[in-house]
Amino acid sequence: MSEIETEGEGLLNMEHLGGLSKLIQQLKEIEVQINECQEALDEGKKHRDHLSEELIPELMAQMGIAKLLLDTGENLTVEKQYFAKIPKDQQALAFKWLQDNGLGAIIKTKVSTSFGAGQGDKAKELEKDLKEKGYLPDSVEGVHPQTLKALVKEKYESGEEIPEDLFGIYVKNTTKIK
Repeated sequence: MSEIETEGEGLLNMEHLGGLSKLIQQLKEIEVQINECQEALDEGKKHRDHLSEELIPELMAQMGIAKLLLDTGENLTVEKQYFAKIPKDQQALAFKWLQDNGLGAIIKTKVSTSFGAGQGDKAKELEKDLKEKGYLPDSVEGVHPQTLKALVKEKYESGEEIPEDLFGIYVKNTTKIK
């Protein structure tokens, strides 16, 4: 240890320093082990995803197999997973597309306002009273992520078109063993 800074009148002796040094070394070794385990875990996840999302689905498709009963009694299937998120810079166009296609009902609007200290009683009043009292509520529109995911899945599975760029759509295969 190159520099020691003490607080108050703590007792500093060589026995304590030796014990502290051993604990510090153990901590450093554990941190190295954790990092190695994390790297191995990350690598294992990549390999699993490659098998689950690419190799098995591709081979099953080539073989014309949709479902397979394993000799362990488990069922092997490949399912599509759908992901979507409306990019901020595409929000206006995405909302217009939803409204133009009769899906505007999934757009939710959140209205909120802020109150200063001691104004908790005013927060309980109705929204129309806020405007009369000079408070301007903020309004935010959005689509719940699970609702958007369900819509994308429905459109894809029914063969209907949906603009991928407006909804940040990503579809992947996932192998399931149940």
